[in-house]
Amino acid sequence: MYLANPKAYTYSRIIQFTFKGVEEGEYPNGSPFRVADVVGPKVLSLVYDQNQLEAYGIPEHDFVQSFTIHPYAPDYNLIINKYQMAIERKNISVEEVNQLQEKMKIELQQASVRSARISFTPHRSIDLPENIINKVLLDVPRVWTTKAIEDDGVANLDIALYSSKMFDQERFANLDYMVAFDLIRDNVARINQNIDELLEKPNGRVVTDKISGYSLPDLKKVIEDIVNYDLNQMFTPLQELGIAKNEEVVAMYYRYKLQRLERQTKFSLRQAELIEKTLKTYENKRLESTDVAGQSGGGSTAIPQLGGDFITRLIDLTEESSDKEFRQQLIEQILENQKKAVDNEEEIAEIQVTLSAMDNSKEESELREYYDDLVQKTLPEMLKKLREYVDTTGRIYEKLSKENLGYGGLLYKVSGDDQLDVTGRLVSRKQLLIFLMLIVVGAFIVMIGSVIANFVKEK
Repeated sequence: MYLANPKAYTYSRIIQFTFKGVEEGEYPNGSPFRVADVVGPKVLSLVYDQNQLEAYGIPEHDFVQSFTIHPYAPDYNLIINKYQMAIERKNISVEEVNQLQEKMKIELQQASVRSARISFTPHRSIDLPENIINKVLLDVPRVWTTKAIEDDGVANLDIALYSSKMFDQERFANLDYMVAFDLIRDNVARINQNIDELLEKPNGRVVTDKISGYSLPDLKKVIEDIVNYDLNQMFTPLQELGIAKNEEVVAMYYRYKLQRLERQTKFSLRQAELIEKTLKTYENKRLESTDVAGQSGGGSTAIPQLGGDFITRLIDLTEESSDKEFRQQLIEQILENQKKAVDNEEEIAEIQVTLSAMDNSKEESELREYYDDLVQKTLPEMLKKLREYVDTTGRIYEKLSKENLGYGGLLYKVSGDDQLDVTGRLVSRKQLLIFLMLIVVGAFIVMIGSVIANFVKEK
């Protein structure tokens, strides 16, 4: 049986996972982590190619099949001994023994989450020098880390980050003045949303960009300044005077936007009204159920259906939250919808002023030329600044993402010294062949010696 499968060694390395989220079974970006990812087929295929193992005559499939990985608890023996001593105490009940065993199981699971043993048991077709095997075992977690970070983005924060391409000059070149103004404001709102999300991350309020020296609060302020001063100074006169490159196209754009905002405003107000009605109904039912409970010891806090999936979702909240939390959520949703309506009404008023100005626009050609020249000179520089600020936001995002990694900016570190852990130490295929050859040669020598000895006796 050994001759059919002459495995010589099982080599192994222990690695410790150092990234945030490993205890919850997640990468830093929230995607699921499995310990088997480390020795996945794609990882091992890259290791095979990088080490040019084909030159050793090793089939890639056999190489991949030779790897296994298992969770590893460095303090396994200490944990076992601790609970064994506790269980062996006198006068301990069966229930206490079961509780201790359950605690031991949990502690062992927690201890094995952060470490793993990568094992390489060579297939019978594999005969590699030990130094190459050592390098391969070190390359496996390194390649896994590189692939996971660079290709899969597991170290990135779970934020949909916008890039500076939002402010590429080409996007704005053919837009009318006021349409460009709207697009810049919309894009700035998205960048501010990214900044707000980053501010909520650990160290988000103190981290700075090495190149610009800006912090996230700095960025938020300078971007707001561009909109409130530079942008408004340029475009407010255009809106007030109704100046446009193509008045018909801009008027059509604003009328469509006006209709959309009016629909959204009605919808937000209707949402707020329905939620408020739900809240009042809920509170009335609570009072009724309290009265009934005082009289008969029971009652119901069910909310009657008001119609539609929207109300159904609100009612479902009662099953997930306490009474106080539920009412607080309803109040917050009322305020949120009312705020949306107010914001929309403010924008509607601005559009109406612009459309009115365009209807009465009698600007002279000199005034149009002046603002044409102003936009041509000012807009490119403004867009350039915004691109720089967005790039700075991206660098801070990358810096915060790296803080989710551990030792050396990797997802792991190698435990122990530089020596391989080798088990099952038998002879290799090569050593076996040499051994058999020596037996044959020895037998031949013995046979020759016997012949010579018999020949001498006969003499």
